[in-house]
Amino acid sequence: MVLDADATKQIKILLNGQNIVMPAWKQLSDTEIAAVISFTKNNWSNKTGQMVQPADVHAARQ
Repeated sequence: MVLDADATKQIKILLNGQNIVMPAWKQLSDTEIAAVISFTKNNWSNKTGQMVQPADVHAARQ
């Protein structure tokens, strides 16, 4: 999921949570969620070069 070229799945998990393991983070702004996803896609051994934009998060909220 983190290395996937399509960030939509990761955005939806952050917005809605997943099972009982990952809580929903809808209270964060579009900019904050975009920053978190961009961070996970480009740090540690993840070097995807992908940047998620707040507009991508906003579209996923609809």
